Amino acid sequence: MQRFFFTLVFLTGLACSAIQAQLAVFSGQWSGKLTQNAGGYRADYYFELNLQLHENQVSGRSYVSVDGIFAEMELVGFVATGDVLHFEEQRLMRAKKPKELEWCYKSGQLKLVRRSDAIYLEGPWHGVAATGPCIPGWIVLKKQLPKA
Repeated sequence: MQRFFFTLVFLTGLACSAIQAQLAVFSGQWSGKLTQNAGGYRADYYFELNLQLHENQVSGRSYVSVDGIFAEMELVGFVATGDVLHFEEQRLMRAKKPKELEWCYKSGQLKLVRRSDAIYLEGPWHGVAATGPCIPGWIVLKKQLPKA
């Protein structure tokens, strides 16, 4: 019985370690493209996420830019089912824009996708600005590996 108990504890520990290793891949810098459907300011934007993971909770910053216009926002979120990041921008940190534009506070569900060349986060986003809902779109980000 005691042997069974220790085996169960060991296997549970291995399973928890494997889950933590899977979740750890979300931490770090991701960069790529955010698209906006027809009617948006632009069709394509440069987009980054810089994420820190605490258990399955996420915090960090997003950065979006196009044509010299940019915004850096604080975000929060969580990882569900081990491979889907849910995020929501909370607060504008720094920005530059023309007076006639409003910032879109984005949220989305990005799926972790492993390909032979890299690891990606991909999925839909939607958002809201002071004037109402934003025109939604799609995000594709590639995991940036630390450089020595």
